[in-house]
Order: sequence, then C-alpha cells, then structure tokens
Amino acid sequence: MPIDVAGRRTARLAKVSMDLLWWVALLLCAILAILLVLSPLILKNGSGLNEVAVKVSIADPVPGIRTLLDVDTPRASEVVLAERNTTHHLEFRTTHWGLFVMVNSVFLPLMTALLLGIHLVRSFLADVLAADVFTRTNARRLSRLGWLAIALGIAGPPLEYFRSWMVLTRIQVDSVALAPARPEWEEGSVLFGMLLLVLASAWRYGAELQQERDLTV
Repeated sequence: MPIDVAGRRTARLAKVSMDLLWWVALLLCAILAILLVLSPLILKNGSGLNEVAVKVSIADPVPGIRTLLDVDTPRASEVVLAERNTTHHLEFRTTHWGLFVMVNSVFLPLMTALLLGIHLVRSFLADVLAADVFTRTNARRLSRLGWLAIALGIAGPPLEYFRSWMVLTRIQVDSVALAPARPEWEEGSVLFGMLLLVLASAWRYGAELQQERDLTV
C-alpha cells in the first residue's frame, strides 16, 4: 500500500502542535496551583496578581465601564463593572486569600479535564504516526474524548455560575442589582462529543475488521 505522505505530514504537524499545547497547559496548571497555595503570601505583599473577574447579569445595562464606589467590604477594592461584547464582568482586587482561593480553584477541574483531553489526542496521534491506527485502544480514546467534551459542555456553565454566585454572596453592591450570569450552555461541545462517540463506535468496528484481517493473513 502506498504511503500517504501528505497525511503523515499533517499528523506529524498535529502531533507537534498538541505536544506544545500539552506543555503550555501543564505550565499554566502548575502556575495556577502554585498561585493558590502561595496566595496568603502573594496577596499580603500586594504583587498585583490579586485581580478577580466574574460574569454577572445586570437589570439595567450600563454601556462602557464605571467604577462602583459604594462597595464597603474588606474583601474587595477597586470594584469595577465592565461590559465586554454584551457580557458584564464584575472586576475587583482582593487581599482575602480565602475568597481568592475559592473563586479561582474552580479552574482546576477545568484545567485537569483539558490536560486529559490533550493527553488522549496526543496518544491517538502517536499511534497514527506509528501506523497502528484501527485498534480498540484508539476507539476507547475517542470514546473517552467524546464523554469528556460532553462533560465540559454540561458542567462548565454551572461551574461559572457557581463562581459568580460565590463572589456576589460575599461582596455587596448596593448601587446596582447584580446576579450571577445565566449559564450559557455549550451546545457545540456536547454535539462534538456526540460525534466523537459515533466515530468511536465506527472505529471499534474498524478495529474488529482489522483484527479479523490480521488473523486471516
């Protein structure tokens, strides 16, 4: 069978890209974990890393950015309501390490899921480059990747809502009525996951045919 040179080049390029993305994501996850662990020291020294932003909804939208001056709490300072692409964000600085950790620790399971997804894709591409394509292992990888995409599409918006809720229950803003932003469901992620599950089923069938062919030969 002739070698698909263009296909191998594409797979090799994809593998290199995923390897780079893996190390970048791993570095970001490590930085986040270190930041959370050292947050009491970092916030105390005022390093400038104490900014927090969460999505909120507002009854009377205000264009642009305005500072909320009537926030009286030791947990937040420099509180600003910002509008970005029709989405409102409550931004503030905090020296309260408990609040800082609670709000940002939500990103840890999302980063872990991202690392798992990248690992599955890297392993899949490594087998493709080794010409070991139609296997049950790759079918399982596609299936896990599909369920992971579905889980992120379903769990991601509630986690963002919970993050906003944690902030608004601890920081009282009297000048404007704020509420956690409604979850924006990721239909694309769920649909992509379902397509991957269908592909995994077809891949599993292809692996069975490949096994029968190898036994016949």
